[in-house]
Amino acid sequence: VRVVTIALGLDADPELEQLAIKTGGKSFYIDDSSGPGNINDAFSGSQTYQPGDVLGNTNTVVHQKDFNDVKDGKPVQGFYDIDASIGRDVTYQVEVKTKNNNCKKPLSIILIAPDQTITTENYQCTPADFGVYRHQFTDLALEGRWIYKLTPQENLDSISVKVESKSRKESTEPIMTKCWIATGAQEIDTSVKVKLAVVAQVTQGTKPVIGAKVVAEVERPADMDGNPYPPMTLELADNGSGADKIKNDGTYARYFAQFTGKGRYSVKCQVAGDENTGVNGGFTGGRVYPQIPDPHSPLCCGSNALSPDATVSKTGNFTRQAAGGGFQVTNDVDLSVDNIPPGQVTDLRVVEITLQTITVEFTAPGNNLDSADAAAEYIIKYSSTAGNLTGGNFDLTDFN
Repeated sequence: VRVVTIALGLDADPELEQLAIKTGGKSFYIDDSSGPGNINDAFSGSQTYQPGDVLGNTNTVVHQKDFNDVKDGKPVQGFYDIDASIGRDVTYQVEVKTKNNNCKKPLSIILIAPDQTITTENYQCTPADFGVYRHQFTDLALEGRWIYKLTPQENLDSISVKVESKSRKESTEPIMTKCWIATGAQEIDTSVKVKLAVVAQVTQGTKPVIGAKVVAEVERPADMDGNPYPPMTLELADNGSGADKIKNDGTYARYFAQFTGKGRYSVKCQVAGDENTGVNGGFTGGRVYPQIPDPHSPLCCGSNALSPDATVSKTGNFTRQAAGGGFQVTNDVDLSVDNIPPGQVTDLRVVEITLQTITVEFTAPGNNLDSADAAAEYIIKYSSTAGNLTGGNFDLTDFN
């Protein structure tokens, strides 16, 4: 039995995360002030462990966006992309939240297709439909960018937009994404050494999608005075450095180190592709290049899964979203104490040697693991004997 738990609000049982981790499941957290999008994310993410279906019949979350505290007469708008791998059984859903789910006036919904065809609907929420408007496309949706505009005629607590689709053909494998937290536990004590990574996998079938922009959004607990922190965004990387071990394998990762206090955190990943995004055709059978690692090309720590002769098929524009679950920080966090060191350098290499100099190159780690801010300094030492370059005698001048 694998248990998926959803913690609702600050008063939820603190052992929920433990129940999930002990059964190999996943935990989610929904804050009291969260909109419908977070609830949808939790239920969509919980389906990760449902019995598998063929990819052609799997619903893919193309777009999810919340608009909170929407004012009368002020439109909100956004867009989503229908790419060549999806477009069948597309569902466009708008969820309206107001007092008792009873709207006094209709919401204007405008949807503009890539060929500039405009569809207009007026929807007035009622308790009978739980404030949910749903439009199912009967035909294949046009490829390209779809734009929506929602205009309320009264103040609303929130509007949530969600778009789902199946593959364009039943035999077609859609571009899909998964998102999760890599810690080994879902309860964390930040006073001890801990590495928490947010990871997203973007694939089409068994082949990795490379060159995508993957952003993780981390919702954090309020401060000691109850003031909420805004969600923090992390741009995940598939560069073989930091939290990411292998370049171009479709797995994007980054360490999260911005703990702001005791409580529950939740994560979701948003993926966007463009003209520079492609499918790595050299990745076959679930194995990455090189298929037989050796000491000169190990399958780790800076390796490149894009072989020199691999074909890369362009994906064009696309968007995807996936819920990553949650974790709980069990200790109070002193923001004035820096407990997290810079990340390990994994791709150090010599690029030039002269009679007097050696030029080395590496991906600079951040001040906190692979964070965007730079480390304070880099100390480079050399020795005529490699065995002398150890942690125990790094600071000694007798050998280095």
